[in-house]
Amino acid sequence: SDPSGVWTFSAGGSATAVGQYGVYDNAVSDSGGRVSDTGRGSLAIDLEVGFTNPTGGSGLISGSFAEGNGLNGAGGVSLSTNADDLESDVKGINGHDRDYLLEAWYQQRFGLSNGLDLELTGGLIDPTRYLDLNDYANDEVTQFMNEAFVNRLFIPSYDPGVRVGLSGDNWQADLVWIDSRRQNPTGQSVGFDFYAVGISMDYENALGPGEVNIDLQTTSRSFGRSGNSRVPGAALSISQSLGDGLGVFARTALLRDDESAAIHRGLISAGLSYDLALRNAQILSCGFAFAHLAGLGDETGNIRNSLAVESFARWSVSRRTSVTFDLQYVEDRLRRVEDPGLWAFSLRTHLLF
Repeated sequence: SDPSGVWTFSAGGSATAVGQYGVYDNAVSDSGGRVSDTGRGSLAIDLEVGFTNPTGGSGLISGSFAEGNGLNGAGGVSLSTNADDLESDVKGINGHDRDYLLEAWYQQRFGLSNGLDLELTGGLIDPTRYLDLNDYANDEVTQFMNEAFVNRLFIPSYDPGVRVGLSGDNWQADLVWIDSRRQNPTGQSVGFDFYAVGISMDYENALGPGEVNIDLQTTSRSFGRSGNSRVPGAALSISQSLGDGLGVFARTALLRDDESAAIHRGLISAGLSYDLALRNAQILSCGFAFAHLAGLGDETGNIRNSLAVESFARWSVSRRTSVTFDLQYVEDRLRRVEDPGLWAFSLRTHLLF
């Protein structure tokens, strides 16, 4: 609790504009036609307001307004080249009659003995605030853009849920439940429950500081494609600083080998990031990453595996403005069908306000 007895309020936001050009090879759209080389763009404006009260409580409401879907809207490959919440993500969120409102939750903190803190959170939540954290591959508006380098295989967000967090000096444990929806093969929305436990720990070794995150998850039976199978999984995420602005990361995840609503059952990724301090608080950041994803299913057209490679260079013009050039290659290796590929060239501008 706050002995001063003062309520505090905050508000902030950001705007992210992305222009993309895609060069496709053997890519087919959802409607069955060939995907031609194309240029597309998107604009996302994110806003949030929050408060804290004297009793250890806090709350947050966040929304996103987006125009355009970039190359995500062209289809052709299984992985999104921009993992930001774009127009199709913020309208009819998860099959609900709800647009733009992403989060609305209240959190209560309790100080326990031995330096422990307990937090209870409930409302419209985003579990990626607590699960699968990584210092170098976790933010699609300032780091890598491809979804394979932002989070692991499957974490639903922006639906009613509860989170219980317990933290100590250098560790945190979180239990998360969320009631979400997915689309079945006929296009209908099907509700399912998602459960996860995550443990994160900060450490320091001879190389420098680092963080390790371990997550276990499962779902209700309705998540399976047949509507009658749970889909458990596990994930490991590690970030390690090597000093002088250089850092590396690795992430791996595995879902049960089941015909579920997911299209990949395994992921392994790794990469590096480097920050170079320039004059006048400007920073030049570079990153390179590689990911391999194992597919699901044995039918013609199912994905055997997918490949993603990404490199970016970001110039932080000021503490609030950055410009990024990003290059990606994505390829799906399909069963008994030509393998589609995509070279994606992106220019991203991000502004905090």
